[in-house]
Amino acid sequence: MSYNVKGEDTFDQFVIAGNNMLAVIDTYTIMRYEIRDRTIKPEEAVDFLNKDGKRIQGRVYMRGRNVYMITKDTVYWKDVQDLV
Repeated sequence: MSYNVKGEDTFDQFVIAGNNMLAVIDTYTIMRYEIRDRTIKPEEAVDFLNKDGKRIQGRVYMRGRNVYMITKDTVYWKDVQDLV
């Protein structure tokens, strides 16, 4: 099966959840894409927030159904369903 990707992003890692796709487009950025009729369209950047609601920045990795954000202090993770 082939898909047409809108925009100029390249995917280092990705996971598909329903009609959405989360993709790591560089080491520090996660984007959410909508999949419709074999077309993948960028929707928005995904932010990690700590328990105080502040944005967290760090390296992003995907393994299985989890997305990991690694900072100099700790490792945060979320299930893909929590991000779409």
